[in-house]
Amino acid sequence: MGCIRYILLILICLCISLNHNYVSAADTGGMANTFLTWGAGARALGMGKAYVAVANDATAGFWNPGGLAQVDRAELNVLHAFLWEGTVYDYAGYVVPTLKNGTFGVNAITLLSIGGEGRDALNRVNNQTFIDSRLLAGGCYAREIGDWLSLGGAVNVLNSSLGQHSKLDMTIDAGALMKFFGGLTLGVNIKNMLVARLSGNSQDVLSPVIRAGVAGHFWDNRMIAACDVEYRENTVVYYLGVEAAVFNLFKLRIGQSQQEVSAGFGINVFNMMLDYALGLHSLGGSHRMSLTMKFGGSVKAELNKQNEKARLELDELFKKLYESGIQAYQEGKFDEAHSMLAQARSINPQDEDVKILTSRLQLVVALLPTSVGTGKVSELLRAGVTKYLEGDAEQAITKITYAYTLDPDNKTIERLLNRLQRETGVKIDTAPPGMGTLVDQKLLQAYIQFSKRDFAGTILLCQEVLSLESRNILAYKRMGTSYLLLGERDKAVKLWEKALEINPNDTALREYTDSVKKQIGQ
Repeated sequence: MGCIRYILLILICLCISLNHNYVSAADTGGMANTFLTWGAGARALGMGKAYVAVANDATAGFWNPGGLAQVDRAELNVLHAFLWEGTVYDYAGYVVPTLKNGTFGVNAITLLSIGGEGRDALNRVNNQTFIDSRLLAGGCYAREIGDWLSLGGAVNVLNSSLGQHSKLDMTIDAGALMKFFGGLTLGVNIKNMLVARLSGNSQDVLSPVIRAGVAGHFWDNRMIAACDVEYRENTVVYYLGVEAAVFNLFKLRIGQSQQEVSAGFGINVFNMMLDYALGLHSLGGSHRMSLTMKFGGSVKAELNKQNEKARLELDELFKKLYESGIQAYQEGKFDEAHSMLAQARSINPQDEDVKILTSRLQLVVALLPTSVGTGKVSELLRAGVTKYLEGDAEQAITKITYAYTLDPDNKTIERLLNRLQRETGVKIDTAPPGMGTLVDQKLLQAYIQFSKRDFAGTILLCQEVLSLESRNILAYKRMGTSYLLLGERDKAVKLWEKALEINPNDTALREYTDSVKKQIGQ
């Protein structure tokens, strides 16, 4: 509803303004080089020159250099306008957007009036005629500053010739375009911000022209309503315009300013747009026609393609670093793993798994940078740290505790164990030094539970032993016997067979296993 109210407000203002009397062209007659305010592109002229907040084509160098950044493909716009008798007005602009270096453009405006009546020093008509010609040519540039703002500027050279008299000026313009939510854009353009006389001694002075505008883009740009206000030489001028698209092939336009009423249309065919505008003013009617041609592919599409390719490459690099980091800490190269995962985190700081792993590895690396040995202690340390990194605190503390019971004089293991116990809140009770390893202690506890006929407890303790020593024969045998006494002879046989795989010379166990297998029909 807010969009509709906005459009209605613009249309009401436009209808009211249509009833006003036209202001004579003489209102701008005292301004030097008035033709510079006449505009560029029949599209903008059909919208009543309310274009500073629209400016999204090759005419942006004239209306608002900041709008150049909206151009997505290389674009050429040429305009030819029939004004009054013997006077023509032409514009040409070419814009080239780049992927990373902003948008560049060039434009030129000419006004040519032929057959002026010559007079002598006493203001008497003679048989001579003169030509009045104006030429402005220059370059422009714009760049996006974030997603909502683009800034641009233009440098122009203006040649003015009247009969045998001429002068040459250089001007600098600046513009900005801002995008807001709801399809709202704001534009500001300052023409003749800086002026330098290059040659000639005319007393004409190019005054600054400041224009600001607002535009609403509705229904995926199928309708645009715009309003500009311009300040020049102590005079405020307004401009209103509306454009409506029909199936994106045909566009209708209407506009109003204090100089003229305008209307027009545009036809979109492939990569070309043919525009026509009719301006009605105090001197009659003026016909303006322009042609816009687009070349090459979409810069934004190519940029999106490159960004997507870069994103996929980063994803692949992230995956490679992540997998290499995991492999490194499983091999005991904890410092190397931390470095790899830190790089992965810099690529994707939002990944929670990498964030947790790098934090835990930082703790480990400070105490144990590597554990790459081939002995039992190194193997247990690697397994324990891996379990800690993967979030299994109980298994981590169990394995590192066992490593410590195997090497009780190792201060590094002691510090690591104490630090991880404080970090995780898990602690494994062990017997005092000299009372055997953690495996010995658990096997003793299992024997005591077995003696008490707590076979389930015996099985749990034997499983803990096997998590520390996967080839512990006594644990397999004691577990098998516990399952047998619980009536699960199939499980008992499987466990005894694993014990026999480790020690095939245990004749007594083999004979007993075979007898049980016969009983269950195996």
